Amino acid sequence: MKKLFALTLVLLFIFQILTACGEGEANPDISGGGISGNEETEEVSDPNARINKKDNLPGDLNFDGKEIRILLSAENTIDFPEKSTGDIVNDAVYDKNTRVQERLNVKFSYGVLPRGGDWSGALDDMRNMFLAGDDVYDLVSMALCYCTYGAVTTVYYMDLAGMPYLDFDQPWWNKESILELSHDSKTIKYLIGEASLAPIVYAGATFYNKSIYNDFYSDPDELYGVALDGKWTFDVLASKCKDMYVDLNGDGIADDNDQYGMTFEWWTFYNILVGAADARRSSRDSDGIIQIDMDMNRLLTFCEKMYDICFENPGVKYYPGTAPLLAPLFMNRQMAFLPLYVHGAMGFRAMDDDYGILPLPKLDETQKDYRSLININMAVLCVPYTTKIAETVCAVLEALAADGYRNVTEVYYEVALKTKYSRDDYSGQVIDMINSTTYIDFLTTYVNHLNRSAFIVFDVVSDKKSKDLTSFYTSQESKYKSALEKLITQLTEGTA
Repeated sequence: MKKLFALTLVLLFIFQILTACGEGEANPDISGGGISGNEETEEVSDPNARINKKDNLPGDLNFDGKEIRILLSAENTIDFPEKSTGDIVNDAVYDKNTRVQERLNVKFSYGVLPRGGDWSGALDDMRNMFLAGDDVYDLVSMALCYCTYGAVTTVYYMDLAGMPYLDFDQPWWNKESILELSHDSKTIKYLIGEASLAPIVYAGATFYNKSIYNDFYSDPDELYGVALDGKWTFDVLASKCKDMYVDLNGDGIADDNDQYGMTFEWWTFYNILVGAADARRSSRDSDGIIQIDMDMNRLLTFCEKMYDICFENPGVKYYPGTAPLLAPLFMNRQMAFLPLYVHGAMGFRAMDDDYGILPLPKLDETQKDYRSLININMAVLCVPYTTKIAETVCAVLEALAADGYRNVTEVYYEVALKTKYSRDDYSGQVIDMINSTTYIDFLTTYVNHLNRSAFIVFDVVSDKKSKDLTSFYTSQESKYKSALEKLITQLTEGTA
């Protein structure tokens, strides 16, 4: 009787959960309640829930219908959709922006950079726009690489340190990354936080085909155990790939038509994998100024491991130059492992095979945490020095970030990523892990001005096809440091 009674309670509990889930799917509540600053709201059960976190903006802020003119790049409009589409993520962002406009009594209008996608053209457009000194835009949501890669357009944006309304100690701002983008740990030009989905979207991960893994090693979920135990390393990845090559067309040649343990190209090497090893390349002096400071022991270890993966592992296909599109190959069962950004999951919904998501591998088990370098294609928020309503814009930025924290992040993170785009319960735990270990890097952000110092391992392995990192660094050290001194002078004096 006791067993029967316990079983009855369990079945009743499961029935209640299923009923609740069914109701949620029929009429999903993605509004999050819309808490706005100091307004009185109905409390939910968890006082620590995101929805209950209030900002410090005055409750009576009213900017009398001021227009906030926002400049976007064509490929980075996810944070400012122009209309509701029915997509759960798009509409959560759209509703956030609508609430902020109503709360502060402002109106958003949008312009798009004419040559978005063309880096040199986009940089020329931005430079010409701001050099003219015309008051054209109040807020810029732009790929970070457009702001820093080919020209130091940083000088065209306001220093937001100490500006009213912005509170960088709030959880919706990634203060560590904001200050990492500063040459002196004080000047703040670029904002990274939950006003944007970019830090989540552009985090690196390792996708793997469970069916292929099962063909070679049986239980594909065992990798989740490895990852969650902190033991997912480059050596483990390399060992799994080693025996996975299959000559699919039987021609005796390892080519694009075959199956590999992993396939990747140069872009993935220096944009994704380089950021996983947690090998220091810079530090700050006592005044907070960025300086070249390389952990040569870890960098050398990383160099040797990447050389072996790229050129000595029969189960890996590395493209140092032109490469085919890799996501279709992954979906077509031609590779087991694919390093990619988290947003890649959006493209895998139509896969026939099941896939899993892992962090990027650690350099070795001595590495404390997994690391994921946020790519500089992500959108950052900045305020052009030409605007006449800087304080209003700062209030808008704080409201956008706070509302995103309360109402949008979990929609993308919990509902979309963990449910809509992933196929198992373990993926959610891994996504939590990835999101908690993202970071930004100054040398990578300004790589084109710094003699490619951020890409030192890539330059040795991929370009030189060598493991001799020490000799290469010796030959380049003075160039790295000279380039950084010049950049710091430009950023300090405000010259492009």
